[in-house]
Amino acid sequence: MQRSLTSDRVPASTLRELAHEARYRLPSPWREAVLETIQRRSVIGTPIAEYEPERIVRQRVALVGDAAHVPTPMTGMGFAASLDDAEALADALATTRSGATVVDALQMYERRRLDPARRLVRSGQLFSRSFSREAA
Repeated sequence: MQRSLTSDRVPASTLRELAHEARYRLPSPWREAVLETIQRRSVIGTPIAEYEPERIVRQRVALVGDAAHVPTPMTGMGFAASLDDAEALADALATTRSGATVVDALQMYERRRLDPARRLVRSGQLFSRSFSREAA
C-alpha cells in the first residue's frame, strides 16, 4: 500500500534528487519555493495516481467515479466527474423502462462519459506539466 511520507521519512537522496530537478526544471517562483521547502526539510511525499480509462463498461458491468477514472487532484474535478457519471448512468438505465436492454443502456452510458473522463485526466496531466520549465 502506498502512503504519504512525513518529512522525517523522506530519504536524503530523494531530497537531493528533488533539489536537482527543481533547479533544472522549475521556473521561478516554483523553483525557489521547492528549494526552500527542501532546505527546511518540510517536504511531504504523497503518491498521486492518475488513470485514463480505455473503457468503463464491459457487458453488464459499469464503473463510475474513481473506479472508472482518476484525474490528478490538481483538476479539482474528481467529485464533479463522479456525480456526472452517476447521473449519466441513472439516465441510461432509465431507458430500460422503454425497452432498451441493460447492455444497451450501459453502452449509452459509456458513450456519454468515456470521452469526458479521458479529457479530464489528460487536462490534469497537461496542467501538471505546465509547471515544468520544459513545457515553456
